[in-house]
Amino acid sequence: MSSLHESVSRRRAAESAPSVCVTIESGTPTLLVVPWEGPSWLFPWAHFGGARLERADTLEISFPNHRITVTGENLAALWGDLAALRVAALRSLPGGYRAAAEPYIAALTVETVRESP
Repeated sequence: MSSLHESVSRRRAAESAPSVCVTIESGTPTLLVVPWEGPSWLFPWAHFGGARLERADTLEISFPNHRITVTGENLAALWGDLAALRVAALRSLPGGYRAAAEPYIAALTVETVRESP
């Protein structure tokens, strides 16, 4: 198997892993937000406006026209990666996919706070 084929296979396996709520990658240009039910969103980190952690179970991420609310468990573990813009994807999953001691996302909501011009 070629190196490129192996690399593509590993990437597809990582992307389709059902128990992963968070993907961390250095140098990622965008944040992919994938609610369990509903549309997926892409946000460029170049437009990141800030974040707020409320307890360890609620995280708000702001972009100029949108606010993302992440609800789950152990979300404080994401703070350093979020500060360094290394969070590539957030996925909400049903409770059966919860892994002990890892960040778990029960709900993701994206709210438009201002319409784009």
